Amino acid sequence: KGYCVGPNGMTIISRDERVAKVRRLNFGGNRIGDEGVKLLAESELFSKVNWLELGGNDIGPTGIRSLVNSKVLKKVKSLNLYRNCIMDEGAIILANENQLEKIEDLDLAQNEIGDDGILSLSQSKKLPELVSIALDNNFSSAEGKEEAKLGQNFKKLQSLNL
Repeated sequence: KGYCVGPNGMTIISRDERVAKVRRLNFGGNRIGDEGVKLLAESELFSKVNWLELGGNDIGPTGIRSLVNSKVLKKVKSLNLYRNCIMDEGAIILANENQLEKIEDLDLAQNEIGDDGILSLSQSKKLPELVSIALDNNFSSAEGKEEAKLGQNFKKLQSLNL
């Protein structure tokens, strides 16, 4: 797959001690998939990461579950999941199961998220520090977007991109 890291590359990286001091991690466009996200979420070497770019990685609901239930990635404040395959199911998992409570900035643009997913996120109590969210270019309706704006979680935001 060209120069993509992929899940096999993540196996190697997640065991490499040289990444233990990394605070900003950019895996954008590397097709690590659900398997690669699971390796990332479980490797203690990534415990200092507070900025995480995972756009364009073929991540679906299973990968989201691994990510948001990670015991390792507790310091993440900025999480970019732009252009994956999260869909409503993954957005609902994020809204209901998220354990990464320091997230301030979340990018979920272009993830095939519809009304159910956006509404779940707008009402979530699992993103207490969230100040900015990008949900543009998803599958939600105009009505769904308007309803989401009224959700307790979205009303407090400094930046909302629907």
